[in-house]
Amino acid sequence: MFIVINEDKVKIGRTLKSINKKLKTSFKKDEFKKYNSDYVLNVSNEDLDFKRDSNELNRVFVSKLYKKDIHNLINYGFFTITIILMLIILTSVSSTSETLSMLLQQLEMVVIK
Repeated sequence: MFIVINEDKVKIGRTLKSINKKLKTSFKKDEFKKYNSDYVLNVSNEDLDFKRDSNELNRVFVSKLYKKDIHNLINYGFFTITIILMLIILTSVSSTSETLSMLLQQLEMVVIK
């Protein structure tokens, strides 16, 4: 069990992750004192506020680092569709030109005979 004792209240969590989630902090295991099978931490309100603020700052930096920009995704989709359409048009034009050249050859054969 992880126990955080504050000036106002006591919070208990089964794991370090759960206590950090309850308090919206990022405590590490080495900050706690071990008593038998429990980990106990005594903090003041200022320390708890500082930990919350530092956790929030870390979260903001990471979210900005992995921020997804929808405009780039739309642009990539538009360019991909444009390239696919150009390839379809080019293949149809090349097949059409082959067909036209074959028709011209047959017409020349007919005219020559």
